[in-house]
Amino acid sequence: MTSTEDTGEVRRQLSRAWRAVGVRLLEEGYDPGDVAETMLAVALTTWTGLKDHETAARHLRSIADELAPEDGSEVRSGGVARQRLRFLAAQANRG
Repeated sequence: MTSTEDTGEVRRQLSRAWRAVGVRLLEEGYDPGDVAETMLAVALTTWTGLKDHETAARHLRSIADELAPEDGSEVRSGGVARQRLRFLAAQANRG
């Protein structure tokens, strides 16, 4: 695939496939939070393996910063997600 349109279509197909897997896991009775965290961890671990560690860590830190509440308060789910992303960023940075 060489064109941007082809890349976009492939990403749409992959997104549908990931959602289908998630839905199947939920239908099997898995906790939604566990499903989301596990899928995210697998995706990020794979993604960081495709990038140099400094670039991966920088991107993960950026995502974590975007999850921070604007008023500075710790929202439980946002705080947990942010902590997990920072942990993954630190691991990626270690190489």
